[in-house]
This record gives sequence, C-alpha cells and structure tokens, in this order.
Amino acid sequence: MSQSNADEIDLGLIFSSLKNSFNNLLIRLYYGIQFLIKNWWVIGIVAILGVATGYFYQKYNKSDKTTTIIIQTNFKSTSYVYSAIDLLSYKLNDTNYLEQIGFNRQGLITEIEVEPIVNILELLEKTMYSYRAIEPLLEKADFEDELLTSEVFFTDYKYHKIFLSTTNDADDEVIDNLMDYLNSNQKFNEIKAVVIEDTKDQIIELSKTIEGINNLINSFSDNSSLDNRSKDIYISTGGGIMDMGLLMEKKAGALKLRENLKSEIVKYDDIVTVMNNPSLHYKDRLLHLDQNSIPVYFIVAFLMFSYLKYQYKKVKKLAKSKQSEL
Repeated sequence: MSQSNADEIDLGLIFSSLKNSFNNLLIRLYYGIQFLIKNWWVIGIVAILGVATGYFYQKYNKSDKTTTIIIQTNFKSTSYVYSAIDLLSYKLNDTNYLEQIGFNRQGLITEIEVEPIVNILELLEKTMYSYRAIEPLLEKADFEDELLTSEVFFTDYKYHKIFLSTTNDADDEVIDNLMDYLNSNQKFNEIKAVVIEDTKDQIIELSKTIEGINNLINSFSDNSSLDNRSKDIYISTGGGIMDMGLLMEKKAGALKLRENLKSEIVKYDDIVTVMNNPSLHYKDRLLHLDQNSIPVYFIVAFLMFSYLKYQYKKVKKLAKSKQSEL
C-alpha cells in the first residue's frame, strides 16, 4: 500500500514539474511577444539599417567571384588545353594580351587552374601498360593522390575541372570567352573536321554491319526454327561455317560501339566541350552576405543583445538581494 502511494506521489511530482515547465515556457513566450510589441520601432530601425548596409555592401563589395567548369577534351587535345591554360595563367597581368585573345579589361581573370577528374577504370582502359605494370603506381597513389593527377597520367583522362576566379566586375561572359580561347586553335579545328567525318563513316559502316547480321539471321529464321540454345547453332554459308552465338556477340558489340560514337559525335562541335552549367558566384564565406541576409543578421544581433542585457539585469538583481540578506 505504501509503495503504491509512493508511486502516485512520484507521478504527481513529475506531472507538476512538467506543468510548471510548460507554464514557464508560456510566460517566457508572453514576455517575448510583449518585448517585440514594445520595441517594434527599434526593430524596424535596425531592419532599415540592415537593408541600407546590405545595399551598399552589395554595391561596393569587391570580393572575387569563382566557378568550376567541367570539360571534356576531344581529339587528343588534353596537352594543348593544359598548355593554353598555363599560358593564360602566366599572362593574367598582361591586359594587352588578354584583349588580343578576346578578354575585356573589365572583369578580368585573377586565377585559373586545371586538373583531371581521376577515373581509375578509364586509366586502365587507355594506358599502354598492363595492370601488373601499373599496379605498383596505383598502390603508391593510395598514399600520394598527386600521382594520379600528375603529367604521367593527366592526358589519359577524358574529363577535367577548370577552377576559375575573377574580379567582382566579371560576369558569365568571361566563361564564354575562355571557351572561345580554348576552341580557337586552328590545327585542332582541322583535326576536328577530319575526326567528325571519320566518325560519321564509322557509324554508317556499323549500321551496314548490323543490317547485314540482321538479314543473315532473318534468312536463317525463315528456313529453320530456333530454340533458346542459339549459341549452339552454326550456319553454313557455303564458304564455311558461322557460329550463331559469335554472330550475336558481334551484333551486340556493333550496337554498343555505334551508340557510343553517336553519343560522342554530339560533343564534337568543339575542341573543348563544357559538361556542366558553370556560373560565376561570390566565393564562399562563413556567413552569406547580401542585401537580403544582412538585415536578418542585424535583427538577430539586436535580439541577442537585448536578451543578454535582460539576463544581466536579472543576475545583478539576484546578486543584490543575496547581499542584502547577508
């Protein structure tokens, strides 16, 4: 019986404590609303000051802008692209040179770098070395990431990142100017024309091959019934015997290659193809500052100051009451 009474008392204390906490929360909320109503004009002035500060900050802010451009290098132009970007980086202070290659005096590039997007599978497919020969280098790359982005391998990657920083006056036109600069090489444009024509011819030949295989399979199907074991079927062509399974594999390979060529030729309009939608933006900071965010920071700072001031007066009053008791 006594144990039951003790449990009821404990539950009563818990509910009472929760009720008091909830009431205290409501009281604090009431005081907060009263503070906002009483000081609405002060908050309004702080907000106006914040808007004005944000306007002038955004107008006269000289922070640099930045973006990352993801590119694909076509026609084995990777070395050329890296050399062209290195030359541009070296000539950034030469405004006459920049104007000659299409850049304006306003909105100049302040920094530009390029690095490959590392793809191990792509590296293994393109490298002239066997996996056993390249394995020690890959093991070393676990400890030295710079190895995979060094001059040893960077030409074997298809995709690359250009890190671009500009002055505050620049807009997205500088990105277009950069692409025009990289795509202006006469020799690679001549190579481009040749590669495009060759790729078109390859697609036509692959289509003829696929059509020929289809005709051969259809002619056999008209004269025979095929079961699910097509890999065990052989066709007599008069001059020899053809494995049906091998024929189907060749068709699948031709279809895949044609699909890849069709996808690549779309990107052959330029020496360097942009693969994302880059846009210049201000460099990241701990706090985002603009005409919309600065007023919010001002109001939050005012509310925090007012709360700390209230707590200070409260503690000061408690301290005086303790002293009077002593």
